[in-house]
Amino acid sequence: MTVLAPAPSDRLARFTADVEKAFPIIGRTVSAYVGELRNRPEYPAEAARLLDLADRLGGAVGLDADGVLDAFAEFCLTFLREQEEFLKTGEYRNAARGFEHVRAEVYDDDEYMTSYMVGHLLSCVVFPHHFEQFRFFQTRFVPALPGDANVFEFGQGHGLWLSECLAGHPARRGTGVDVSPTCVAMAGEMMKLRGIGPDRVSLSYGDAVRYDLGGMVYDGMIASGLLEHIEDPAAFLVRVRKNLRPGSGRLFTMVPTNTAHPDHLVLFRETDEIRRLFRDAGFAIVEERDLEQGTLGVERPAGAASRLHLAILASAGDKP
Repeated sequence: MTVLAPAPSDRLARFTADVEKAFPIIGRTVSAYVGELRNRPEYPAEAARLLDLADRLGGAVGLDADGVLDAFAEFCLTFLREQEEFLKTGEYRNAARGFEHVRAEVYDDDEYMTSYMVGHLLSCVVFPHHFEQFRFFQTRFVPALPGDANVFEFGQGHGLWLSECLAGHPARRGTGVDVSPTCVAMAGEMMKLRGIGPDRVSLSYGDAVRYDLGGMVYDGMIASGLLEHIEDPAAFLVRVRKNLRPGSGRLFTMVPTNTAHPDHLVLFRETDEIRRLFRDAGFAIVEERDLEQGTLGVERPAGAASRLHLAILASAGDKP
């Protein structure tokens, strides 16, 4: 007897039902987000694929099904707590404390980072702005890489983005560097889950912002959700541009405005600030997506600044 695999829509419905049952307030918002995304024909199958990856990655790092759900809920609640504080003060909580404080509080905390990374992966399934930026990356950045591309990711986190570049492209090679030892281990599990061996990818523990790129030239660079985490994003962009292949090389990044998390240091209030940062560093913006972030069911106070995520695909430009 042939046993049929569950339809993608069944897997998605089960996930949203589980979230709503365990965490009703978050669950109702998630169901609304999923209802919005279902209008996209590719969404059910892609969401089911990402849910499967999250389940398997969670299992690989010791989380059962309830633990995976808890990780997603904690990801949402952490954002809501930080955002509430930001709306009161107008500043990110840890901005004045600096990177080394954040490193000790956040990146060195294995339990927190494990939960956060699984929660973030699930957010790519159900938050419309996260799914849209992932699809932008998937459909515009990944196919533009040559078949034998050399790709570098600064702070690869759970490894989804870098693995997306390498899976199904056996001649491509990748490097990821992350300041969280937990993320290095998790990305390694992601690569195993996707059949990407150590002969094709190098994952290292270290400060990706200060990592010595030497004379290497990369066809692709990924710095998604990075610039708001580092103390001098302008200097970082100037430095890494020198190692991006002139002409055909592409840098992918996503940067949020007015969006608080425990490890956010640099507050961008308008998307034009981000565009200027790239232009001043010598990059040319090839494509971009301006994505509005939802409120997770919490009404935005009158006069509060909009939260936008700017996803950018950039080339090294013509500046010497």
